[in-house]
Amino acid sequence: MTTGAFRVKRDRNEILQELFESKEKTNVLGFYLKGEHKLITTAVVDIGFSEVSEPVIQLRECDLHGYPLFKSQIPLSEIDGVIRFNTLYNDPVYVRIREMKNRINSELAA
Repeated sequence: MTTGAFRVKRDRNEILQELFESKEKTNVLGFYLKGEHKLITTAVVDIGFSEVSEPVIQLRECDLHGYPLFKSQIPLSEIDGVIRFNTLYNDPVYVRIREMKNRINSELAA
């Protein structure tokens, strides 16, 4: 299955490969979660493993544009598919967008 020029990866091994790459390079991934219809765009912070449970993926606390994620720790089994983007989470353009969004939200809350 493809979305535009991007390929949705649904195979567990391909998903894990993309998760590790995002953790290492901070590139953005689009996440399709089971039971959700909205694509989440963010990057991986860490991947936790234990002997008794499945891998748990630690995501950034907000998406690429600064919107808070409903949850930032997701078990691998909840990920239905991922799309790799070449954009880095720490790209200066997106860092600035998140800073501006946070500043506007802070001013509105005051």
